[in-house]
Amino acid sequence: MDREELRLALGDRPDARMRASQIALHLYQRAEDDLSRVSDLPKSLRDAVSAVKEDPFFRGKLGAEFIDYYTHIKNAEIDRFLAEVTDWEHREYFEMF
Repeated sequence: MDREELRLALGDRPDARMRASQIALHLYQRAEDDLSRVSDLPKSLRDAVSAVKEDPFFRGKLGAEFIDYYTHIKNAEIDRFLAEVTDWEHREYFEMF
């Protein structure tokens, strides 16, 4: 974090007499506050792909045709991944038998 970012993060509170722990606490509280406002983040990769497909910003900037193609490819990739049995699944479940 550079000086300008730190100044913006601390707002009107920066002071040369502030201890590092005070600055760290303030930054943590600021980040926690910012994250509490973000409640509708996608819960899965498929949800994220769907959000991109439905987002007017991406559709407007990249074009509906590109977004439809891109999300189709990503959903196919997710399907292929979910069809595979991972090494972890082998170790976790098949060693019991």
